[in-house]
Amino acid sequence: MVIRPADPADRADDSRVWRISPRHPNPAWWPIRQLRFSPEDDLSAAPADWTEVRTDASGVVDLGSNTEAETGDVVYATTAIEADAAGEAGLSIGSSSSCVAYLNGEEIAYLPNLKGLQEDECEITVPLHQGANVLTLKLERYWERNWMFYVKVMDSPGGRDSGDDG
Repeated sequence: MVIRPADPADRADDSRVWRISPRHPNPAWWPIRQLRFSPEDDLSAAPADWTEVRTDASGVVDLGSNTEAETGDVVYATTAIEADAAGEAGLSIGSSSSCVAYLNGEEIAYLPNLKGLQEDECEITVPLHQGANVLTLKLERYWERNWMFYVKVMDSPGGRDSGDDG
């Protein structure tokens, strides 16, 4: 799998910074909900040795092509959602394959393998506490040519985009 590191020169743009774990092989292709790897021992922050990446202009993170990762591989992606005050926010999550989403260590969403990245594939309302809220995605690669995901954060459920895409 080739994960393209973030370019420090791009820090001025509004794209979200993600940290991506090394890949975890899954040669038996076990379903994502039947797998658990060490990053789930502590979902409060990404280890410093994970690769830093940024979303592209459309808000998508590209984890590589079908020649760069094996079918069944699992990676974890984490980012922080900053909140000025406690409240609720809307999340729109999409993944080209299976995904389990966690916020502050609690599972908040499951996306089955629908084969392909779809806009607004999963829309949910989540509670945020003041400060940094850690969003972690567990992503499993299947048959897709390009392994990708996105997260869009909205100020209010079903409401206005905060411009805080990821």
